[in-house]
Amino acid sequence: MSSRKRIEWIDCVRAVSMMLIIVGHTYTAGFWQHLIYAINVPIFFVLSGYLTRRKTIVRTAKAGIRTLLVPYGVTALIIFLLSLISLHRHVPGMITTDHWYHYLIAALYGIGTPSNQTIFRGIMIPAIGAVWFLLAMYFGNIIYQLLRKVTDTLSRNKETSVLVGVSIVLAVIVFAVSSFIQLPWSLGPALLSISFYTAGHIIREYHLMDLSIRNSVLAVIGLVLCCWSALKGDFWFNTGYADNPVLKMVGAIGGSYFLMYLFKVLETRVSMHRLAMLGRLALITLAFHLVCLSVFTDTVILGNHLAALGLSFNSIGIIQDIYRVLLCEIATVILARFKIVRKLFAIR
Repeated sequence: MSSRKRIEWIDCVRAVSMMLIIVGHTYTAGFWQHLIYAINVPIFFVLSGYLTRRKTIVRTAKAGIRTLLVPYGVTALIIFLLSLISLHRHVPGMITTDHWYHYLIAALYGIGTPSNQTIFRGIMIPAIGAVWFLLAMYFGNIIYQLLRKVTDTLSRNKETSVLVGVSIVLAVIVFAVSSFIQLPWSLGPALLSISFYTAGHIIREYHLMDLSIRNSVLAVIGLVLCCWSALKGDFWFNTGYADNPVLKMVGAIGGSYFLMYLFKVLETRVSMHRLAMLGRLALITLAFHLVCLSVFTDTVILGNHLAALGLSFNSIGIIQDIYRVLLCEIATVILARFKIVRKLFAIR
């Protein structure tokens, strides 16, 4: 299979995962919420582990500045500037923050959920939103490359054993510590993400993406584990919390693998060029979605109008999901036409 087609299915997975992030932030409930949150962010780290080759730490850090930290900073800056407008001038449909420095603090601390359990005890630190995972991925990339450097001379099986062992230790530490403190710059989820990098490494090294009966069975088992984990409560990757940590981690990996394998199969049967294009532009989609989520009340306004028409709660939620996904993807295609946007979000 050509490199182009291989990348195409990966981009399709990114596109669908980004849509799941949007849906997760717009309207989900119960089993479906747990299922979506089991996959939507972890899969980006599994893909990174699948794609990552050995690099120097310096090269990894420098590349991450352009591809992760700059998009993070640009998104945070846009939200900050728009929040200033809403603070000083009442604009219908915009969310007004209590203080001008609200999103500045959020961007500097870089966590996905508001918390007063931080290094600044007793002070509520606001959340920066979904772009927390760009910070987590930046530091996760560096930590993962450090581990790969340590295992450089080991055989494949020994290297995998070391990576799995370290992943388990880090996961135990994060789940234990996160109930007491949320580290800055999403360092907690960065450490937790090593389990997902390792899963991606195993998928590549042991050829689990080859189309075969064995791998098809494994993918279905992955889906079953993911659905089972979704029945067992919450998993908040960004805060390092899970009702059942072991099952939730296994379920997230299993669900990610199923989605990857599904699109590997689909690319042999249908054309997915347009979906793959949206995957390549996923960072723009994330930024636009977060700006809408943080600054505008469009889905609330839409929901109120639909409620006035007598629609059920679930029907309203589904329409809101469809609306927000379409809005973000259409905006992405339009914004990607501008060279400065492509440059800021490292779109090749």
